[in-house]
Amino acid sequence: MIVDQGGSMGDKIDLEKLIIDLLIRPIAESYQRVSEATASKRQVLSGEDFDGWLPVTINSKYFYDFTLTELKEVRDVSRNLSISSELYKNCLLHYRNYIIGDGIQISIYKEDLGEDPVKLADALDGDSTVKKMRDNWKLFCRKNRMHLRLLDWINRRKRDGEVFIRLFNTPDAPTVRFIDPNFITSDKTGVDYGIEFDKKDLETVKRYWIQNPDDSTYKSVAEEDVIHDKDGVDIDAPRGFPVGYPVFTNIRRVDKLMVNVSILAQIQSAIALIRKHKGTGQAKV
Repeated sequence: MIVDQGGSMGDKIDLEKLIIDLLIRPIAESYQRVSEATASKRQVLSGEDFDGWLPVTINSKYFYDFTLTELKEVRDVSRNLSISSELYKNCLLHYRNYIIGDGIQISIYKEDLGEDPVKLADALDGDSTVKKMRDNWKLFCRKNRMHLRLLDWINRRKRDGEVFIRLFNTPDAPTVRFIDPNFITSDKTGVDYGIEFDKKDLETVKRYWIQNPDDSTYKSVAEEDVIHDKDGVDIDAPRGFPVGYPVFTNIRRVDKLMVNVSILAQIQSAIALIRKHKGTGQAKV
């Protein structure tokens, strides 16, 4: 589109001012806001820009000085971004595909029983121990839909920073179910992060405390009935941490940048040339 303007004062267009108002000023103002922002974990959670360093832990017991409530806020932000941000969603997808690919298959072979001649002979029998173990494993995988559960496991691990899986002893085969990390909490004094540790060893878990979402009561579950898979922290840290936390702010910036770039492209394609003519009127042009 070509816009021609005549010589009268009312028809003149300041080309430089127009370009600054439409294109340059919003970008400059956005950069200025980013440069003036200060670093804090609250800004990462709230979506405000920040350019500083993340808080550093003294030791794993203090867990980056985050409380259980703040950990929930971090998980909530990660979950919202995994839905609203196509960039973050694809990051989690690539993490999952890299770790697990098309899935994991676990097989049992007679060689796993060792070189004992009795065991090897039994393994060749039609009603052997190996056959029973294979049949039980297939039943367990089919009942718990392990082909899908493993994919969900990795996705939850990266998105939430941790996975809790509870084992239930059922008649035909054990049943496993995920526990939302938000419900691993306790009102018991001395039980931090919903996990009861040995007083002399932070790596030894005695029991987990689970909050009932219906009546807000708490129930303790033995350590052997729960799998706690943590991500993004040291081995002696009580809780896991979402892998995307350090880049939450950058992901939001990239999402905004893509929107701004698309708007800029639309403006550039709509305005081909703006030309001013001096010494003549609008009608003659």
